[in-house]
Amino acid sequence: VKLGAAGLVLVGFCGYYDLIKEEVPLSTLEQIGEFIISMQKPDGGFISKYLAATGPDESWVSLYYPGEAAFGLVELYKLTNKQKYQ
Repeated sequence: VKLGAAGLVLVGFCGYYDLIKEEVPLSTLEQIGEFIISMQKPDGGFISKYLAATGPDESWVSLYYPGEAAFGLVELYKLTNKQKYQ
């Protein structure tokens, strides 16, 4: 799973939430948000990839994925008003 993809999914789903809420519940969007939060390192940086077989993969760092992830969290915050997504 790529961090940036998770962020962009949130951006899209949050933007069209009124249209998709029957198919994609808010709890699913929050699970994606929790995944993004779990990929944040103590220094504030992000791990760019998660491999199903081994977990977080720090062998490669993206310049774009953290911004995409942050954008997704901001959009999720706008839907939920939960501080942890701010």
